[in-house]
Amino acid sequence: MVSLRVIRASRKYPKPALARPVASLLRGLSIQYPPNVPLNMESSLRDRERASLWNKRHKDRRKWTVLKSRHNLSKQDYDNQLIRQDGVCSGCSKPPEENKNLHIDHDHRCCSDSQKTCGKCFRGLLCGNCNRILGLAHEDIETFIRLIDYLNGAHSKKFEAINRP
Repeated sequence: MVSLRVIRASRKYPKPALARPVASLLRGLSIQYPPNVPLNMESSLRDRERASLWNKRHKDRRKWTVLKSRHNLSKQDYDNQLIRQDGVCSGCSKPPEENKNLHIDHDHRCCSDSQKTCGKCFRGLLCGNCNRILGLAHEDIETFIRLIDYLNGAHSKKFEAINRP
């Protein structure tokens, strides 16, 4: 009798993987269940550890690779935009913090279907705070107008009128 060992499900392996005896039978049939789960778990862990070590050693190179794959922008495109913006954030006109890069800002309505962007919806470079503000307000202009009115004191005047006897 063949015993089956079930590997605990995780985000990487959402369905339980079959044990090695059954997996070897499936390998001979060119069928793999669940799909994209490596049959040899030890080599998969080694590969991930090796990739993690490479990423730590080559942080700068990894950063530009991600920039190209996610935003379809090269390092040259980023540098050119940074020069156009005089090295400061498009939102607050402050330079980035030491050892920090400005964030890529793009129109989320253009490429809302995926994590990657087409590169045509690129708007500029923002510091982390300005980028978060845009994201938290869902890039809604009406929200920003209400917040500006609030900061200009419109809200406090209404509050005083309500609380007067």
